[in-house]
Amino acid sequence: MKRILITSLLALIFTACHKEKSQIDIQINELDINPTEFKNIDTLKYDKGNIESLTFHKSANEYYKIVFYESGLKKQFYRIKNDQFHGKAIDWYENGNKKWTREYEEGNLIGHNITFQENGFREQDYNTEDNSVTYFFENGNPRLIYTDFSTTYYYDNGNKFEVYIYELNSKNENTGRGKVKFYSENKDLVFDGTYDKTSFSKDGNKFNGEITSYFNNGKPSLNFDLKDGITQGKYFTYHGNGNLKHEGETIDAKQIYHKSYYPNGKPEYEFDKINNIERHWDENGKPIE
Repeated sequence: MKRILITSLLALIFTACHKEKSQIDIQINELDINPTEFKNIDTLKYDKGNIESLTFHKSANEYYKIVFYESGLKKQFYRIKNDQFHGKAIDWYENGNKKWTREYEEGNLIGHNITFQENGFREQDYNTEDNSVTYFFENGNPRLIYTDFSTTYYYDNGNKFEVYIYELNSKNENTGRGKVKFYSENKDLVFDGTYDKTSFSKDGNKFNGEITSYFNNGKPSLNFDLKDGITQGKYFTYHGNGNLKHEGETIDAKQIYHKSYYPNGKPEYEFDKINNIERHWDENGKPIE
């Protein structure tokens, strides 16, 4: 890597081809970086001569770095201060959409840590202030929110679907017990009780009967048939976007089959006790060995 003075960098940019000059210059301006405010700038190039990265040195202990795709489009931006990440950091897909945004303070994440899909839709938001994680539907509404004391699933219209409030022990650890509520998409409350790992209770008693919630189109979104609080026979739940989430079967309180699916409809996990099958897939449907 070769270090050059500011004047040398500007000469490099403005004597390069017009396409590269436009991309690099515009993208530096978009990040509110003024090269004249820095002591020196390091430049790293790809084998074909396109700029791979620019490092703007503000002092001996602080610099800003922009990494580019070989096409000349920005790929990553971050700031280092006293050998630690500090301030805003951004990653981009090559199509120009943001991939990951976050902020640091002396190496520690602060605020919101957000990832995006390549099509621009927000995928996940980790809020460092309350330690919550929110996953989103492509329409921007929350799909799932984890906190230190709860898990909440949503319908894609923004209404609550399944709510689990944890019972914590003296060490603030999840005991596997707590309160649970199931809703239909129209906000009707269909079950309000407690859970203990795999069993459900209501008014202090193990629940017997059927629990069914519905989408607004009349299709069931969740169905359990419970005996002494435990599912019996076939059961299923859907994601809030209408894709199947879980399906399975229990006989004599023992699970003999279970299959789960990603929100995009692809299979995630399958357990078949009778046929001795257990397998996993990634989100694109590729088997995981």
